Amino acid sequence: MLSFYSSQLTSHASLIVGFVVAFFTLVQARFSILSAGFPPWAFELVVLTVVFAVVYSMFRLVWYGSLSGVLMGTSENAYRDFLSTRKDRMFPHAEVNEYAKQELITYSRVRSLIYRSLGIRSNRANRDVAFIIQLPMIVSFGIASIFASMMFGLSLDWLSVLGILVGIIVVANLLSIELAIPTPKGASG
Repeated sequence: MLSFYSSQLTSHASLIVGFVVAFFTLVQARFSILSAGFPPWAFELVVLTVVFAVVYSMFRLVWYGSLSGVLMGTSENAYRDFLSTRKDRMFPHAEVNEYAKQELITYSRVRSLIYRSLGIRSNRANRDVAFIIQLPMIVSFGIASIFASMMFGLSLDWLSVLGILVGIIVVANLLSIELAIPTPKGASG
C-alpha cells in the first residue's frame, strides 16, 4: 500500500509542477493571448481551472501523505483489531486503505473535517453513497476564485458563478444518489 501511496504522491506532485508551469505561462502570455482575439472570459476560465487544479492537487498530496503517515505509525495489532470488527471482507489492499482512512479521520480533527466523505443513504443502491463533489473540491474552487480574482481582476460576476456552482453541486450530488448502482445480491456493502 505504501508503494501505491508513493506513486500517488509522485504523480500529484508532478501535476502540481506542471500546472504551476502552465499558470506562469499564462501569466507571461496573457497580453499576447488576449490581443490575438481570445475572449477574456475564456482566458479567465482557463486561469481559474489551472489554479483550481494546483490547489486540489495539493489537497490530494496531503491526503496521500497523511495515509502514508498512518501506515508508518501504526502497529500490526491495531490493524488486526480493525479487521476483527469488520463484517465484510475486501481485497487486502482495500482493507489496508480503509484502515488508514478510518484512522486518519478518527484521530485527526482538521483532516477529518476536510477529508471525511459526505454522502447519504441511497434506496436504489441499498447502501450509503458518497457525493461526487466533496469539500476539498469546493474549498479548492473558493481558493482558486479568490486567487485568480486578486491576480487578474476577473470580470466574471462571482455571485452568478457561485449560484451556478451551488446548482451544479446539488444536481451532481443528487444524481450520484439517484443513479447509484444497486449492490448485487449476496455482496456485502
